[in-house]
Amino acid sequence: MFISSDRKFMEAAIEEMKKCHNIPHKPKVGAIIVINDEIVATGYKGQTDKNSHAEIVAIQNAISKCDGISIKGATLYSTMEPCFETNAKCSETIVENGFSEVVFGSFDINPKIKQRGYNYLKSKGVKLRGFDQDLNQLIDQINEEFINNFQRSVGPQNQCHFPYKQNQNESTLELIFSSSDSRSIKIKCSSRDDNSVYLYTIQPALIARSNEYCDFEKLDNSLLHFYDFDHHAEISENEIAVLKSSDGFILVKISKINRDNPVVHVKFEIRNFPINS
Repeated sequence: MFISSDRKFMEAAIEEMKKCHNIPHKPKVGAIIVINDEIVATGYKGQTDKNSHAEIVAIQNAISKCDGISIKGATLYSTMEPCFETNAKCSETIVENGFSEVVFGSFDINPKIKQRGYNYLKSKGVKLRGFDQDLNQLIDQINEEFINNFQRSVGPQNQCHFPYKQNQNESTLELIFSSSDSRSIKIKCSSRDDNSVYLYTIQPALIARSNEYCDFEKLDNSLLHFYDFDHHAEISENEIAVLKSSDGFILVKISKINRDNPVVHVKFEIRNFPINS
């Protein structure tokens, strides 16, 4: 296992993360700032108020502690990818204060944020690195409830992946119609065998397996009404599940099942039009 020379700072950020209170629908995040191989400031999500971000708290603490001395060139360690174009403006603040490097753990699973902070910081010349793999796994364990219950992806067409627990159906994925249409269908997943999983819909939505088609473009809307729908279905890799609700249909294709670190990769397409009862 590869161990980074600055692992102690990654671990320190995780210790800050552990100080977070449990806030529904929110991840736990910890951050530290390092100058000349010394921790000069720390912060964790919700430290100053319920909406405070760990990176901003740490930066404010660093500015206060350094008493006017520039923190330009410092390195920020955060257990999660800094946000971008949100009220907190973490990535923007990092750039404004001249940080030379950001070392972070997991990507934000929020599809409106995921990799946007990373891409913005990279475009501004900030050096980016990830935490050691085993520490990322620890971060995911700490944020397990958030990851399992609030995984979302936004349509009308998209692809994503979400973790699941073997032999349990606790992991939930919410498929949202579009960025301007908040209607959605939620599904849960559990393992079946090496090449398939069980998908479950959250009532009142229903699900069926499309045995005949493996490509979205071949599955015409007129065919969607004729499937035998239930609350669960066995879906193999490269098969399509048809989700049905009063708002419309969503086609979900299982593109890959990763058994080592249980994750299901899916592609989906919204077909939202009124359903004839």
